Amino acid sequence: MGRLTPFGSLVLLILLVAVVGGLLAMTDNLRWPPFGITLAAPTPIVVTATPNPSNPPAATSVALVPTNPPAAPNITAAPTAPPPTATSTPTATPTATSTPTPTPPGLAYVGAIDVPGLDAGPGGPQPAATDPETHRLYVMTTNGAGRGILGVYDETNLQKQKDIPLDLEGMTLNTVAPVPVLVHGPTKRIYVVAPNGRIAVIDSNALAETRSFNLGQPIDHAFLNPDGTKLYGLLSDQPGSGGPLLRMLDLQKVTTKGIKIPSGWAADSAFVDGTTLYLTGREGLLPMDMRYDIFGGPIQLGFEPLFPLFDGSARRLFAWRQPQTVPLVPEMVVLDAGNWQVSAKLTHDGCPCLLAYGGGRQRVYLAVPQSPGRVLAYSLGDKLATHDDLVLNTVPALNILPSASAPRLYVQSSGPHAILVLQDNGPAPGRQPTVVDVTR
Repeated sequence: MGRLTPFGSLVLLILLVAVVGGLLAMTDNLRWPPFGITLAAPTPIVVTATPNPSNPPAATSVALVPTNPPAAPNITAAPTAPPPTATSTPTATPTATSTPTPTPPGLAYVGAIDVPGLDAGPGGPQPAATDPETHRLYVMTTNGAGRGILGVYDETNLQKQKDIPLDLEGMTLNTVAPVPVLVHGPTKRIYVVAPNGRIAVIDSNALAETRSFNLGQPIDHAFLNPDGTKLYGLLSDQPGSGGPLLRMLDLQKVTTKGIKIPSGWAADSAFVDGTTLYLTGREGLLPMDMRYDIFGGPIQLGFEPLFPLFDGSARRLFAWRQPQTVPLVPEMVVLDAGNWQVSAKLTHDGCPCLLAYGGGRQRVYLAVPQSPGRVLAYSLGDKLATHDDLVLNTVPALNILPSASAPRLYVQSSGPHAILVLQDNGPAPGRQPTVVDVTR
């Protein structure tokens, strides 16, 4: 067929209009807009199209006005990250704690130790030694038959741990010459030397006697050399005797030998400085080297040291001396072992009396055996210028033993308690004497 001519296209268009108009007239829709169509609120048109991934359509912005507002969409919001938490170094919240009440300085009465069945006094229970490694106090006593017993106490609570019966008979206790109890920590041995020269050896771990020795002579004092291999027993010059006696026991070979003391030395007392044993005499000191048991030249002091006490850490000697001129008042002197010159001195009523030294607090203690008794504590830092004074109402202080590991003092007494326990809380300058009731 050939293409329509312009005239033919016009005739075809007129026929199409006539047909449509007839149809509208038949359906009574010759108005605008046609029946059933509302232009005021058009119904939204949903168009579903399958996109062509190879040729995506251009985006078109179309505003559609719905007939009725749609319900609120059910949207689950994506979780949002929590706000950042500030990080910082935690600060400890202070805890309210009670402030301990400070302990006042000076000497204080703590309590007492009693031994049932034994009377207190010069022949009663004696504080003999302390052990810094085990924190024990050893107390020397005897039973009714004169057999020696060593009581073991815990220094922390003063409770008795054990009584150790000793193979030592016929013992008597004397405050002026206490029974030597020698503690040697490195070998875990304790040596109790009876006045008749017998020696009981105790294992400090097992707290039991392991063996015994015999020096073969009476003794007043006993000493160990530093390594614990030799024990020396000394008997001072007694009225009517042939002079003082010194005997050495070799604890390894179990042999004894006598050591001749040069004439002119009464050896009323003695003390040890390292490997040197010093004997006292009328004019001073006589040293002996314990490595070879050989005496050296005498040290002339011009007086006989009474109740000598040696501080090995600072190498100082504490002793009483009797002046040769008026007033004849005994003085307690401190001598430097380097040159044996007096560095400090003091006097006190009722003395000379027994001395003790507490190395930890650098304090010298005096036990005054009057009634009432007194315990005096002098500080070395001020050259013995001041002291603390504790009055024991109403008992004498017969002897005093400082603890080797605690600020404790054990005082032998003849009052209601055998041993009084004191605490040294440090110097209290300017404080008046403190009176304590020891009956409790």
